[in-house]
Amino acid sequence: MADSIVLFIVERLGDLLIEECKSLHGLRDEVEEIRTELRRMRCFLKDADSRQGSDERVRNWVSEIREVAYNAEDLIENFIIENVAKGRDSRASEILERLACFMSKGVASLRLGFHIGSLTDRISRLTSSLRTYGIRELKEGDCSSSLNEKLREGRRSYPHMVEHDVVGVEEKVDEIVAHLTGDNQTHSHHQVIAVCGMGGLGKTTLAKKVYHDSRIRWHFDCFAWSYISQQFKKRDIWEGILFNLMAPTRDERAEILNMKDEEVAEKLHGVLQRRTCLVVLDDLWSAQDWSSLRPAFPKQTTRSKILLTSRKRTVALHVDPSCFLLEPKCLSEEHSWELLKKIAFSGRSTRSDNNSLKELGKEMAKSCSGLPLAIVVLGGVLATKGTLGEWHAVNNNIKSYIRGNKDEEEDDGGLSKVLGLSFEDLPYQLKPCFLHVGHFPEDFEIPKKQLIHVWIAEGFITAPPESDEVDINQETMEDVAERYLTELVNRCVLQVAKRTSTGRIRSCRIHDLMRDMCLLKAKQESFLESINLRHQSQESDSASGSKLSGSMASLVEARRLTILLKQVFNDFVHSRYPRIRSLVYFNENECEVQKWEQIKRLFKDFKFLRVLVLEGIVGPDKKLPKEIGKLLHLRFLSIRNTQIDELPKSIGDLMFLQTLDARDASTSARRQKVFIPNVLHKMRALRHLYLPRWCSTDKGQKLRLDNLNNLQTLVNFPEEICDVKQLGNLSSLRKLQLCDPDCIQEFVEIFRDQTVKLFNLQALYLTNNKYVGSNWGIQYLPQPYTVNLEPLFSGWQNLYKLRVDGQLRNLPAPNQLPQNLTRLILFWSELDEDPMPVLGMLPNLMTLHLWRRVYLGKKMVFPARGFPQLKRLELWGLPHLEEVEVEEEAMPSLTKFEISNCDHLNEIPEGLKFMVSLQELEIRYMPMQFQFRLHPGGDDFDKVQNLCVTII
Repeated sequence: MADSIVLFIVERLGDLLIEECKSLHGLRDEVEEIRTELRRMRCFLKDADSRQGSDERVRNWVSEIREVAYNAEDLIENFIIENVAKGRDSRASEILERLACFMSKGVASLRLGFHIGSLTDRISRLTSSLRTYGIRELKEGDCSSSLNEKLREGRRSYPHMVEHDVVGVEEKVDEIVAHLTGDNQTHSHHQVIAVCGMGGLGKTTLAKKVYHDSRIRWHFDCFAWSYISQQFKKRDIWEGILFNLMAPTRDERAEILNMKDEEVAEKLHGVLQRRTCLVVLDDLWSAQDWSSLRPAFPKQTTRSKILLTSRKRTVALHVDPSCFLLEPKCLSEEHSWELLKKIAFSGRSTRSDNNSLKELGKEMAKSCSGLPLAIVVLGGVLATKGTLGEWHAVNNNIKSYIRGNKDEEEDDGGLSKVLGLSFEDLPYQLKPCFLHVGHFPEDFEIPKKQLIHVWIAEGFITAPPESDEVDINQETMEDVAERYLTELVNRCVLQVAKRTSTGRIRSCRIHDLMRDMCLLKAKQESFLESINLRHQSQESDSASGSKLSGSMASLVEARRLTILLKQVFNDFVHSRYPRIRSLVYFNENECEVQKWEQIKRLFKDFKFLRVLVLEGIVGPDKKLPKEIGKLLHLRFLSIRNTQIDELPKSIGDLMFLQTLDARDASTSARRQKVFIPNVLHKMRALRHLYLPRWCSTDKGQKLRLDNLNNLQTLVNFPEEICDVKQLGNLSSLRKLQLCDPDCIQEFVEIFRDQTVKLFNLQALYLTNNKYVGSNWGIQYLPQPYTVNLEPLFSGWQNLYKLRVDGQLRNLPAPNQLPQNLTRLILFWSELDEDPMPVLGMLPNLMTLHLWRRVYLGKKMVFPARGFPQLKRLELWGLPHLEEVEVEEEAMPSLTKFEISNCDHLNEIPEGLKFMVSLQELEIRYMPMQFQFRLHPGGDDFDKVQNLCVTII
């Protein structure tokens, strides 16, 4: 990991040189020199990382070079702060002060040059000591993986070693067997069956159960099991499989051993074609591994099948894009306890009758978070403990036992080491992204957008190379970050929590035990510290396992700090920790700060901060302190839900700020305007701007948004204090939300000017925040206004999300609507004509919401072969609708249908019972007679009897 940290710092120094250090003058060569030395040092770190576990001297050497890299970053960033501050303080009209400022910069440059020289000399001394440790230089592409290979060898699978203590896999075994044997037509076409998931999930155990299943033994003629090690040789794998499938005589074996590689591959290929074989490839790690083995396996469909296990779903899809992919889930609490009981009691009935042991065992089983390997590790420990007191002792240190830290010298199979293999296999650019995820609390649903915005702010994401040609599809840093997130999910180190209507990730999670491993790695690298202040004992996070007071020393070196608060803001973080780049507070609800002086201290002390999250921290003073302007390096600032009603003008000094989130979760009952100083136009680096619903600015002025050429997200555009015409010039916009109906038509009209094109716009929300009453479901009454959408969509080929609130004169013709629309929300449209013939022709529409008086007619018809991609449909509050007709082959992909508050709808459409893709029907706030028709014996029961029906 240390080599990844150093490379990350090298990239950061490059960014500072290019983007921020224009005032370095003659020091660019010196900075480049230290970058070169650090880059070369990283080649040695590849070898040193694998030796840290066995040599304390090497651990110290790795720590020292990491410290050098961090110091280099500190030097450059501090130089920037000093020079910018001097430039601000000088008055251009006074020659003497300008001269003093210039001379001061010169002295600072000399001082910086001296420090860089000292660091370069320090690296040279460290390099000369390498021979003492036996560390060698590895080039890119080389890998000193002896430690990882030793761990993986300890995990080597042998097909004859079948685990008998297995629970909760029967259905999965049956499913895989059905696909392998082709018991029916739906299963027979899969040539490859893949079992994918995170480490410790029981993939190999499941494969063994299948491998020895009597149905499999009856169906296939011959079998081969191959464990794919990290340093495998394709010839060895081919020979091993061939020997298993053929059971050759001594002479045949000798003949095979004397063959050339291509002859062995051809012979294995022939055996797999002629016979009915099952080949298990266990623990396949990379697509390159399969590409190496591929020549020996037939490409065309044969009677032979492959069953593979991998931690990466992308590997399985590389082997066969049409494979059957099974991703086992974690065990339920019931199955977790059943497995733990089998192992811990090991047939000792006298202990299994002890109710106290049972209750304590069930509690400990929950700590394993459903991960089978963790349960096996814990069960093995408990099997050696005979008394209730010993079980309590294990429970008090359960995290250490599960991770395998107890008696570590005797244990090569600790859970952290097994999970750590997935971490070590990550490409260097993904490692900081993964470690950063550890700062979120347990079981936290991590929003994708916030995650990737912070990754960019931290410098984890390198900007794609710029193209000389204008390309509206050119990849942005946000696109790169989303690609990284998808890769982490595909590698099963992160889990998807929710997906969007188009299948993209909306939010993700990290398994509790994976998070523990993540925090351990992050702490070892001085990358991140997580402090939990929610408990009275004030213990550090479970991953660190030490008292808060005992962890202070490590915090001095931590570059990122996350603090879990309860109800009162705790100000123990101060200038003792000046080097942190990220400070994030998590609160259970709102957290009260007694004095904003505590917050001011943060702004003064943490001059290197790039990320600051103060969400939910509420103080007596509703003004954000002006000292926020001192955080020159700040890239990400969230003051969401802080009830702040005034931002200081000094916020305009944050010249590198990329994301500002000032949204308030308050309802319409609180319509306090938030003062936004007219300085946003100075913040040219802004990429994502989330404003409060109601804003004000300097009296008599219009809030300027010009110069924001990088702005991609603008939520809650403040029409009352801003000129709508400015929006036409924000060419980088991807997401735009307007909330005032008075400005929506004006916004639409500006597009009559053919020079105004928002080619990059992907999501547009024309919403209405003018409430009458406070109940969203019943009392929401928008002000009457009419929207003409026709001028809007010309050239918007990238628009795929659209919401429009308000009366529509009519729907544009199908060819005038954006053809790439995947999600559409219409609200209070009051259309007289059925919109389905027009909307049904949108080729990519996947989600359609029709809310409150969208259509005033009595009959709605979904046309034949219309809505080819629609997966979710919601009809809500259509007051006159009496009949819905679904014509033949309409909505062939629909999976969920929701009906709410349609008081005059008589029955479920007849066509529903012919829709094979439909899985869910949700009925909310419908008349009782309508609901009765859906119950067994009701008139519509035959239409819905095969669906999951929810009635509220």
